[in-house]
Amino acid sequence: MKESCLHDVRKECGGFLEATTFPFYTLINVYSPPISKIKIRTNQHNERNNFGICLNDSLSNLSRNLYRRTVFTEPMPISETPTTELGYVFIPGKFRYFHSTVNHTIRENFDDLILKAFNWNVDIFEILTSAYSTTDSLAECVEKEQEVGFYGMPYFYVVKTRYFHSYEKLLNDILNDD
Repeated sequence: MKESCLHDVRKECGGFLEATTFPFYTLINVYSPPISKIKIRTNQHNERNNFGICLNDSLSNLSRNLYRRTVFTEPMPISETPTTELGYVFIPGKFRYFHSTVNHTIRENFDDLILKAFNWNVDIFEILTSAYSTTDSLAECVEKEQEVGFYGMPYFYVVKTRYFHSYEKLLNDILNDD
């Protein structure tokens, strides 16, 4: 099964594999298989939270309901929880992305951002619009340790890092899978 799934990653994520040799990380449920194909529209974001509402309004020029249709990734490993573990993300087909313009996760610091916007008498939508960009290359995002949101695809793949401790070995296995 592992070889079959890696073949699917190679076949469907060729553009992503050509665009970057750097890993992008996300968290996945501990009970998920080692290699998972995850439908993006079933990604259970709570759209009624403040961040989701504000992001959708601020970046509406990119996509409708952007928050629900985005997989947020980090170029550096992130902390696991008791119910999640770290995974490498692979994006199929033609993909689009936006990234934070700062080197920390805006989602996790959103409440502080709202407070600062209130104190500075600034519109939170203006802050979010300037906090995310589509201009840097993926390599620049990795170098600057910026959060990257991939969107516009129906699904993505996640390979759990505990099965492939070396991203280079995983890439080698994917690219040389026959």
